This record gives sequence, C-alpha cells and structure tokens, in this order.
Amino acid sequence: MEMLDNQGIDYQVKWAQSRNNSGDDDIRKLEGLFWSTDWMKKQWACYHWVQLYDNTYKTNNKGLAFFQVVALNHLGMAVSCGFGLINNERQEGFDWLM
Repeated sequence: MEMLDNQGIDYQVKWAQSRNNSGDDDIRKLEGLFWSTDWMKKQWACYHWVQLYDNTYKTNNKGLAFFQVVALNHLGMAVSCGFGLINNERQEGFDWLM
C-alpha cells in the first residue's frame, strides 16, 4: 500500500486475520483492495448515470479477481472510475467493493 500512499491515491483495504502454523502470531492476508484517483472520482461524479462493472477472474499472480468501474462521458467514451482486487466472486465480495 506504500506505493498508493506515495502517489496520494485514495484506497480501501479489507484484511483477513489468520493464525500461522505455530498459532502464536496473527497474519494479515489481503482480501480486497479498491482504489480511485481524484480525476477518476470527478469523472464518476460527472458521469454517474451510465456505468459498467467488469470483473476478470484471477488473472494475476496473487489469484485475485480484478474489478473495474467504467462510466461513459458526454462524448460516449469510456472513462475509468475505479479499480479493485477481491479474493472471491461471491455476493459479499462484490458488496464490499461497491
């Protein structure tokens, strides 16, 4: 998350807590990440009436599904409004992203 912090990008993280094999230390595992830049948030506010939500199933080396929010602007062009990674494609995963 340091890279997002250094760029000044707003993001939300969902962590899962689990125990390691010895049972004495908690390990945080990434369950979800959603981010959007200031420009993307402005586009989302201006062109909120037509949106597309797309999900690509586990195409990265972490096995997470990639989620994208796209809107159509006044010229009919697609503009990205936000991105996310989620560890499942069940209702609760999408509820968290939204």
